[in-house]
Amino acid sequence: MGHLWDWDNTDIRLARPMRLFGHDLVVGTTLNNNPSVADVWNTLPAWGYPFIDSSLGFGTGDFSPYIAGLAQAVWGGGGYFDYNKWVYGEFDLYRSLSNGQSKALTGGEVSGLSIPGVAVYGRLAVHHTFGNHSFMLGTFVLNANPQPTGPIRGFGTDQITDVGVDGMYQWISGVNAVTVNAAYTHEHASWNASFNPGLPTGPLVSNNADYSDYFNANVQYLWNQKIGGVLGYFYNSGSADPLL
Repeated sequence: MGHLWDWDNTDIRLARPMRLFGHDLVVGTTLNNNPSVADVWNTLPAWGYPFIDSSLGFGTGDFSPYIAGLAQAVWGGGGYFDYNKWVYGEFDLYRSLSNGQSKALTGGEVSGLSIPGVAVYGRLAVHHTFGNHSFMLGTFVLNANPQPTGPIRGFGTDQITDVGVDGMYQWISGVNAVTVNAAYTHEHASWNASFNPGLPTGPLVSNNADYSDYFNANVQYLWNQKIGGVLGYFYNSGSADPLL
């Protein structure tokens, strides 16, 4: 029987409350393994819907933004702030796990795309709570320059950028709680390495650049913190790329 170590979403942080211009300010640092895992809303990939996969239903399959595929495959961190319970901002840098780190933490080697440099993640959101109502409207960006892994390393890097907007509204009154989440992500990929006809395996993609659009929204109802339901909607589209 093998003895394996594995990790899930991990976020180690240090936060400090203070005052600025007569208002509350929280500043902190975070060390984590998933862009957007430090987020406190359920709109971005780390905590977004679908929250639990089901073998009986269907989901979005492999068609998901690049940011969603970095969970537990990277490590990094940065800083964040929340000013006057109105404005939240975050900036993080991430590196891929090495094969040794991946074996130690997940039991397997790095798969898919690796990032030889750093991936940049930024987040800005306006949010507030008044009475029984809470809202959030935000934006986020992730930029990475990954390279294909395996025998075709050393042929340069691609560039993938995810830019999105998201929002949340919540109403809680007595035993009733209603939450509405929505997120839209536009992804642009420049295949500077993967489109190279000189690769030993040949080009990995059919186009020198591709784009994808991802939208999801869901409505949740929870009664007495015991019984609830979620209705979700997904819409994905993008450029046609047979090899990809």
